[in-house]
Amino acid sequence: MVIVPDKPVTEGILIQSTSLYWTAIVEELKGDWTRAHSIPSRVWEEIVAGAYKKAGFDEVILTPRAGDHGRDIIALRKGIGSIRILGSVKAYRPGHLITKEEVHALMGVVNLDPNASKGIFTTTSDFAPRLLNDERLAKAIPHRIELMNGVRLREWLLQLAKVKG
Repeated sequence: MVIVPDKPVTEGILIQSTSLYWTAIVEELKGDWTRAHSIPSRVWEEIVAGAYKKAGFDEVILTPRAGDHGRDIIALRKGIGSIRILGSVKAYRPGHLITKEEVHALMGVVNLDPNASKGIFTTTSDFAPRLLNDERLAKAIPHRIELMNGVRLREWLLQLAKVKG
């Protein structure tokens, strides 16, 4: 596993920390991002969950593969300025772009959760070019919905792992 599980909770598995595999994978991706596309989807969910933990979130939950209500990760930061992020992770190959319908689905998930602060849609690929022509999406970004494409994801992972790229 890429993450070290802590214990089961109502919404999934609480993450204790990242494993040595997390850093090894990020190190591998440093020089060759194309390798990202051979990593299975569930492993990407673990990698991103580990990234939230490394980023200092107090609680990170990896949701189950089925019955996750459109959320792959739940990340909580407690205290003043507390935040609850609902994360969706899609491990797509280049050219397989995230559509506005997929982002709308995450917006629906965020809007249905009274405790959600925002949703972050993370992909190894990219988003459809005219996605922000949709007025509802444009108004929600970046405060209610945030989009993290493969380029931003790679930068974030390298920063968290303190790997020079």
